[in-house]
Amino acid sequence: MKKISLLLAVVICVATFFCGCGTNNDEVVLKTGNYDSIGMGHVEGPEEFIADPCLYLDTEEMTFIYSFSPSMSYAEYGTYTVQDGTLIASAPIGKTYIFEIKDEETLAIVDNDGNILEEFVYTEIE
Repeated sequence: MKKISLLLAVVICVATFFCGCGTNNDEVVLKTGNYDSIGMGHVEGPEEFIADPCLYLDTEEMTFIYSFSPSMSYAEYGTYTVQDGTLIASAPIGKTYIFEIKDEETLAIVDNDGNILEEFVYTEIE
């Protein structure tokens, strides 16, 4: 009986040790400011419209503004959460945008299948 108890104690200690060994991308600290498209998704429309998306994050308020182009007056806005290396931005109209966090200065918007649609890089305003 003592061998079983000792074995069980060892298994619990080892399991507890390995629980803390996982990586957690939530620890990436994003910066407040503009994240500009690096140009993967430029789309020219019939009226010479060029999409050049940009994303603004307020990391203290956990809010975002997502604009498809500086030439448009319309932009999505709302709040976001970060979990498992992913930024989930939710607009009040029910639209959700998913961004993979590459590092504290690089985000990538992904589709429902996880395919990268556009990458965004933090831009300091001088």
